[in-house]
Amino acid sequence: MAEKQAHLNSAYYGPAVPPKQHSYLCPSRSGGSYLFSCMYILYFLFFICFLSIALVYLASPVLTGISNSISGGASVLVVLDSGFCLLKLIFNIVLTVVITVGLLALLFWLIFPPNLVKFHVTNTELTQFNFTATNTLSYNLKLNLTIRNPNCRIRIYYDRIEVQALNGGQRLASDYLTLFYQGHKNTTTLSAAFQGQQLVVLGTSEQSDFNSEKATGVYDIDMKLYLRVRFKLGKIKTFRIKPRVKCGLKVPLSLLGSATATFQTEKCNIDWRIFR
Repeated sequence: MAEKQAHLNSAYYGPAVPPKQHSYLCPSRSGGSYLFSCMYILYFLFFICFLSIALVYLASPVLTGISNSISGGASVLVVLDSGFCLLKLIFNIVLTVVITVGLLALLFWLIFPPNLVKFHVTNTELTQFNFTATNTLSYNLKLNLTIRNPNCRIRIYYDRIEVQALNGGQRLASDYLTLFYQGHKNTTTLSAAFQGQQLVVLGTSEQSDFNSEKATGVYDIDMKLYLRVRFKLGKIKTFRIKPRVKCGLKVPLSLLGSATATFQTEKCNIDWRIFR
């Protein structure tokens, strides 16, 4: 068998298998969620158009009837007709602006389907978290968070990054992070530190919760991000929007380099409301 194998050539095994090619292009968005999003936008625009046209036609006979029922000469009718024409003109201008903006937004969405930016808290270090009888909380907390921009063409300017640490709904401290510009398909890691003392008033239930957390060595701490960002597509930049990010964390206490538990990476929730 060994002698037969020695005489085998490449024709026996067939053509060589080419190595796997890695694609670095962004995958196109497909699937029901993207299609349904586009359909919902179209339905919304059609509904706005239909509602606007219906209001114009409904208002026309009402104003005409009012003008015919009022006596006082042709001057009153001319005033009412002029007012109706002005109202119709303003309504048409507003309708045109709404439809134009909606179509541009839909066109942008269809050509450059955006993906949501992702925020995660990946690591924490809590070396002090003591609550005294004088309602003073001493803390020393460090954390790392990642910001992922999964978009292929959209870049992001971070013009303001404020990080707040909270316990029991009460703010402990704030930290302002270095501003930066994030390219497409990029993950940026940031670090925040909170250290000091804060007067915290705890009720009976809050005090009970704190004692339970102290017994387990794992504390409920919220992290909030207050941002001002701008998006860039090619040479086009959007206006500043103010998203807010919230992360509910289970932070283990670390003593002498050892933690009472292992911190689990937490995904943050993002509020993308434009107007505040």
